[in-house]
Amino acid sequence: MKTSYKIFLDSQLGVREGKLALNTKEGKVDGIMTLLEFDNLIKGEYVGQIYHLRHSLHTMTRELSCNTTFEIVGDELSGIIETENARMKLWGHKIYDEKHLERGEKRECRK
Repeated sequence: MKTSYKIFLDSQLGVREGKLALNTKEGKVDGIMTLLEFDNLIKGEYVGQIYHLRHSLHTMTRELSCNTTFEIVGDELSGIIETENARMKLWGHKIYDEKHLERGEKRECRK
């Protein structure tokens, strides 16, 4: 199943906004995490609503190796991104597109 989330990362330089696009099937997940205007490929596993991802996080000056763990409850996502030197809070909410709206599903209005 394909699902997208508007995400926020509480980094050492302040809150950064991005997008997480997930493709899930039979306990496996892959997709793209877009942060700091870079698209970062992700891979991992999930059990129930708990996700464990491994990925790089590109910045203007370097590439960080990350382990990310988050839980999805309803339309909300919350968790942690860990690098070698930092733990950063991650949170977000599901993005609804026009197809969802045509089926009468709610539109996400939060910033």
